[in-house]
Amino acid sequence: KGKKFKALYLHELDVNKIRFQKKVFHDSRFGEISFDDMIFDACSFDLLHCFNSTFTSCSFTGCSFNNCDFQDVTFSDCVFTDCKFESSSFIEGAFHDDTEISNTSFIKSLFIGFFIYDIKEFNNVKVIETKYNQASINRSTFRKCIWEKCEFTKTTWYDSSIVDSKWIGIVHDFYSTGSPKLCDFTSTEFKETTMPLQMKKWNLFKGSREKFFLKIIEVIEKNENKITIRGAFLGAGSINNPENNYHLEINLSNN
Repeated sequence: KGKKFKALYLHELDVNKIRFQKKVFHDSRFGEISFDDMIFDACSFDLLHCFNSTFTSCSFTGCSFNNCDFQDVTFSDCVFTDCKFESSSFIEGAFHDDTEISNTSFIKSLFIGFFIYDIKEFNNVKVIETKYNQASINRSTFRKCIWEKCEFTKTTWYDSSIVDSKWIGIVHDFYSTGSPKLCDFTSTEFKETTMPLQMKKWNLFKGSREKFFLKIIEVIEKNENKITIRGAFLGAGSINNPENNYHLEINLSNN
């Protein structure tokens, strides 16, 4: 209790059923560690580099993470309560399998290639000036959450519920990469944030994946000729010099 660990290096270990209370981990490295049934109570992590590790059924209460780096780290069936992540990065890992995060904040952090799926619930979570790049958010529930001045790049939202939440000053590329699908935005407020018009259309099917895929088939059938021409052009088409008369050629093989 109250002990400070500085430059602690743990590697290739199985650690389970240990409680850390008011511990400080400074400039430490955790590599290829399996943490199971752990309790972290009011602990502080500064300059932690954690990689190729798993946290299963672990509890974090009142913990702070500053300038921490999580690379290929997965959190399964974990609970985060009253925690704070600041200037931290999550690369190619996951929050999943009934993990629950409440009264927690992510400030100026980064998610790259990170998966958030099958989450039990995000409740009263604040995400401020945080960037998501090639992240995936699926089958999760968010209640009373706030995203403010965040960026979503090549990030997908699918089959999730965002309830009583706020999106403020969000920058995204949903127009080119696709809007959230099968998502429920009940009582969610968008400020200084413009969402694609077609987003509502794709989210009407929340809770009915069969109707969602039937709608995709319907869209394809209605635009069959356009899609066929586009596909043919991409596969074997060419256009001559625009300075002359426009001329489209599509070369088809007899094989």
